[in-house]
Amino acid sequence: MNTKAFHTLSYGIYVLTSIKNDTPYGCIINTAFQITSSPARIAVSCNRDNFTHGIISESGVFGISVLPESASSSLIGTFGYKSGRDIDKFAGVHWTIGMETDVPLLMEESISTIECRVIEVLDVGTHTIFVGEVVNAEIHDESNKEMTYRYYHNELKGVAPKNAPTYIEKEATMETTELWVCDLCGYEYESMTNAEFEQLPDDWVCPICGADKSMFTKKL
Repeated sequence: MNTKAFHTLSYGIYVLTSIKNDTPYGCIINTAFQITSSPARIAVSCNRDNFTHGIISESGVFGISVLPESASSSLIGTFGYKSGRDIDKFAGVHWTIGMETDVPLLMEESISTIECRVIEVLDVGTHTIFVGEVVNAEIHDESNKEMTYRYYHNELKGVAPKNAPTYIEKEATMETTELWVCDLCGYEYESMTNAEFEQLPDDWVCPICGADKSMFTKKL
């Protein structure tokens, strides 16, 4: 079976959010889709290990912020590769409270936002599908293109985190170049020699999550 066929399916890059005790939580997902128009309903897939999963299960509400192609690497790194168990992901981020659900919604780095109340939950093993009835939706930036998973993968060279439904473990390859792998997000930097990577500027950071050079490990 050629699992690369899965990459031909269409996905977006979204920040899935919820709230508990007035504290905002969120994570990046790549699976959100409209399933009905009247009433409008949205389904999202969230890994059971994500902290946000438990928050949605308790609160019964979630929000979706659709990211643009111009979304910053720091935003993707924070919401995609760090945990709300450990840090406040919303520190320094421009966000607002949803008008109908009180869920946190991104403002500066989103094309649109959608608020939903959970009406059905489907356990699919490693992930849960939350079906939500849309209670509000807003457009914030029509001038930008929404970030697709293909753009994230091909242009930004991003990789799916292990909690993503699209994660595929890479097979070993016979590469002649050296690979340096970001311990935080899995981004791979190719260099012809060890010296090439070490000579990168001190302020160079991972283009996906913003980690510095010390967070990279040479792949043997």
